[in-house]
Amino acid sequence: MIKINLIPKEHLDKIEKKLLIAKVSLISFAVIVLFTVSSIWQIGRAKALDIEFSRKNAEYEKLKPEIKKNEEIKAQIAEVNNYINAIEKITKTRFMYIVFMQDLVNNLPATMWFSGINTKSSGDSLEVNINALSNSLYDMAWWLFFMENSKRFSSASIGNINVSEQGDISVYSAPFTFRYTYN
Repeated sequence: MIKINLIPKEHLDKIEKKLLIAKVSLISFAVIVLFTVSSIWQIGRAKALDIEFSRKNAEYEKLKPEIKKNEEIKAQIAEVNNYINAIEKITKTRFMYIVFMQDLVNNLPATMWFSGINTKSSGDSLEVNINALSNSLYDMAWWLFFMENSKRFSSASIGNINVSEQGDISVYSAPFTFRYTYN
C-alpha cells in the first residue's frame, strides 16, 4: 500500500518552523529560569554570608577587650619568665667560683701548688689557665688524668714542663689549660 501525503510542503515547513521556534523558546526559557534560580540562590547565599560576617564581626568586637587583656597577660607572662630565667641564671652561676675553687683545691695533690690562675667566664663554664708547680712529675700526670676523666673538667691539656733545681729538690712547672663546667 502506498501512502500519499496530501499536505502541501509549505504547510509542513511552517509546522517544522513553529516546532523549531517552540523548542528554541523552551530551551531559552529553561536557561533563563536556571540562570534566575542560580542567581537568586547566589544572592541568598551572599546575604547569608554577609549576615554571618556581621554576626562574627559583632562577636569579635565584643571579644576585642578580652583579646587585648589576653595579649597583656601573655606579655606579663613573658616578662615574668624572663625574670625567672635571669634569677635562675644568677642562682646557677652565683657559686661557680666557690665550687670551682673547692673542686680545684680538693683534688690537687699535696705536692702541687699554683703560681697563677687565670679564668674567663663564658656562660655556665670557665676557661682556665693555671701555672702549676710540683715536686713530682707523677702528681702532675695524675692531676691531668683526673681532669681528663672528670665531668666538670674538659679539654684538659698541659704545656711544656720546665725543671728548676732549688737546693737538692727538683721543682717542675707547667701551664695547664682546661674548661670547667658548673652544673
